[in-house]
Amino acid sequence: MILNLLRELVPSPALEIIRLLKQSPGMTVNELKGALKMSYMGVKQHCDALVKKGCLDTWRHPVPHGRPEKI
Repeated sequence: MILNLLRELVPSPALEIIRLLKQSPGMTVNELKGALKMSYMGVKQHCDALVKKGCLDTWRHPVPHGRPEKI
């Protein structure tokens, strides 16, 4: 019971990611990292889990130099 109450009071990072993407579609992992005050890898792991569950789609945005940015 207490655990369920805590889940309602403290949103999970995955729910926060979905909320942010509903407000601003196409945010990058770096942008989400800044908004959530989490590490890049922490955000990426949550996003990867959401992709596996079918809750999120990703694509790569080409940049002039270096690796394409994952959106």
